[in-house]
Amino acid sequence: MELTDVFDTIMFSGLISWIMLLVIIIIVFVVTSLRRPLGVLMVPVCILVGVEYLANGLGWHGIIMFLCSIFTILYIATKKE
Repeated sequence: MELTDVFDTIMFSGLISWIMLLVIIIIVFVVTSLRRPLGVLMVPVCILVGVEYLANGLGWHGIIMFLCSIFTILYIATKKE
């Protein structure tokens, strides 16, 4: 079993895919709330993970990641320091 097979199993199969989706969203939220400029780096990550979810036939996961990127952009744009 290769590393890519393990990654595909963790990210794209069954209930664990929902758990990993929540983990990714929590990481994005924590990084963005700690440092606003790092949130700019999280937007492409959200988009690329969303595209990967769509490529593996997980439509709801992809939509959630795209919404996460939109909310991250809005959070960065409206947060006042």
